[in-house]
Amino acid sequence: MTFIARGEQPSETLPTVFHRQTPPSIPTTPSLVVMPPVGALPWGGRVLEQDANGQITRWDDSHQLLTYVKPALVTLREARTLECPPSATPVLFSASGAVACAGEERGARYVITGFELFPFDGSNNPTMSIFTLNAFKWLFHSGGGTSAGSLPSTIQLPDTTSSAEYIEPAPSALAISSNAISPKNPGIVVLKNSDGSEKHLALNAFEEEESNLSKTTQISISPQAQVPRPATGGASSQTLLSWLVAIALAVLAADLLRRFARRVRWSDA
Repeated sequence: MTFIARGEQPSETLPTVFHRQTPPSIPTTPSLVVMPPVGALPWGGRVLEQDANGQITRWDDSHQLLTYVKPALVTLREARTLECPPSATPVLFSASGAVACAGEERGARYVITGFELFPFDGSNNPTMSIFTLNAFKWLFHSGGGTSAGSLPSTIQLPDTTSSAEYIEPAPSALAISSNAISPKNPGIVVLKNSDGSEKHLALNAFEEEESNLSKTTQISISPQAQVPRPATGGASSQTLLSWLVAIALAVLAADLLRRFARRVRWSDA
């Protein structure tokens, strides 16, 4: 997967994220288009000038993008209204109209959001984070020989790619055969081109239940694994109290002896 910011050219072979820009033509690979500027979309439809800030009012909860998502909890601080392409289905609406579309054309899926998805906030914004993960899974890990919990068997690379290697979680080289790599593990891969430029590729394996917040897991601890709780009182507290009482009695006895000795000296005088 490549992440394209404004001014960069998209890949013709890798899944692509278009951030705040419109694809120049209909992509041939799965594409996520995040908050594109006002204007026409390559599949048809448009990004309208009308703002769509506010609450999500309607949604298509039958779509896989909304699995485990609670759209009623979402408030859009900045958003644009979309006129979805004919090959797409509106999945989220504000009072102004559609704000997210999902479709497929020429064998490549695409998602368009009129609102920002990045930076990815994780547990700080769970509803939007689940929606983002669902979008990645629906786009990049459906069809095309991929299944949930697995990586693609091969990934085609541009002809200009000279080398590929993992940089996370640990550096290791990847062999290129017929302009393709065969990843074995999730991670971040850097692709180096013959002109010295680089692109980063994120390889992720998604599980079906990873976003299911409604599922709870019970944890049981065997008796052998239980650790005895430390005593909060008991013998140690009683021992300390006994020492304090003994010290108090000793001080009292010393004071009585001192008073008795003083009285004897006065009587002898």
